[in-house]
Amino acid sequence: MGFSLFYCYMTCRPILLECPDIIVGTPSRILGHIGAGNIDLKATVEIVVIDEADLSFSFGYEQDMRSLLTSVSCVSYC
Repeated sequence: MGFSLFYCYMTCRPILLECPDIIVGTPSRILGHIGAGNIDLKATVEIVVIDEADLSFSFGYEQDMRSLLTSVSCVSYC
């Protein structure tokens, strides 16, 4: 599992550094990319959409979701 996570960070990094229009990922994975310096959400994000947030809360991802939203200074939350 560590290899696949490392592989994802290394393969996604060049794409994320180009500031794509849409980023899809779990809160944990996106936070990992923020921590690795691959994404700067404060500078680039206008809208955050959290699909199936109720399931994320029930599976114990509330803290990750809160951390993700605090790392965004965006116009809208959906």
